[in-house]
Amino acid sequence: ASGSPHPVVNAGIGGEESIDGLARIQGLLDSYPQATHFLILFGTNDSHGTMPVPSGLRFFGMDPDEPGYGELLNPDEPGYVGSFLNNMQQIIDVVVADGKIPILAKVPITLGPCSICTPFSNPDEAARNILIRDYNTVIDALVAANAIGFNPPDFYNYFRTNHDQFSDNLHPDGMGYQSM
Repeated sequence: ASGSPHPVVNAGIGGEESIDGLARIQGLLDSYPQATHFLILFGTNDSHGTMPVPSGLRFFGMDPDEPGYGELLNPDEPGYVGSFLNNMQQIIDVVVADGKIPILAKVPITLGPCSICTPFSNPDEAARNILIRDYNTVIDALVAANAIGFNPPDFYNYFRTNHDQFSDNLHPDGMGYQSM
């Protein structure tokens, strides 16, 4: 019921990517059979390194106002397998098949290439955040395609204007986690 305590279990693992979450999701469902909802938040770690996980968008890295932006690859198209889109859709499918409700959240902005690296001079123009915005477009599309009844919290734009709630370039501090 609304207003009553709801236990929340943080089963996240630092450094985990969406493919790792896919490998663990059935075990989590089995470990928490009483859970009714599963919050799924991946993307920060998918976006790092020299080989980041592709988004699954047909036209990636474009200006969101350009025609064709936001079109998703189909499962039979090259680039779909192994994409953020593919990993997240598979996680959603497993959660739904278990009778649970998936809830997605948008990936927060990153302020630098790593937690302790020199911060980006303009985070919005950093390649990593351009990819994260593509991931967030994928998340919006997944919410619509899977008729998920919850709008994903927009942690990107929230933390974009609340840098003071980060403990480093990648992680919210206590207030940031409370805000989430």
